[in-house]
Amino acid sequence: MESLKMTNRESLTRRLKNTSFYWRWRSRITRCRRAWRYVFDTMTKDDAQWITTDCRDVAGWHPLASLCNESVMEFALDVYEDHPDLARLVAAACSRVGEKWDDHSESASAAADWAMEKVAEYAAMENIELAKRERWWED
Repeated sequence: MESLKMTNRESLTRRLKNTSFYWRWRSRITRCRRAWRYVFDTMTKDDAQWITTDCRDVAGWHPLASLCNESVMEFALDVYEDHPDLARLVAAACSRVGEKWDDHSESASAAADWAMEKVAEYAAMENIELAKRERWWED
């Protein structure tokens, strides 16, 4: 029965976690840690996504559709066979399209199509041969 008894410290910790003060300060400390990693260039992908999400409201940026490396990579793997340089080419293509894309009224699929064109263009510039997959629906 002794193990079921709560100590004063555990009780205080439990009560503190139920306050908004605790959660506000925990959030602030987490944001400071992310900022520290940003300043010293040791951010993870997760940190970058959280910072971008946190800054959207302040910047007034509310994208309805977004272009991401993962979705274009899935599209590229539908078109091309897997290649060691494909992920790098997709990332470069998405970066280029993201910099140049300015018409937010068009669909994200048009941006993904443009990124796929850039993947093929960059592969050709680097003499990388990407093998196209056979299309089962054209048989």
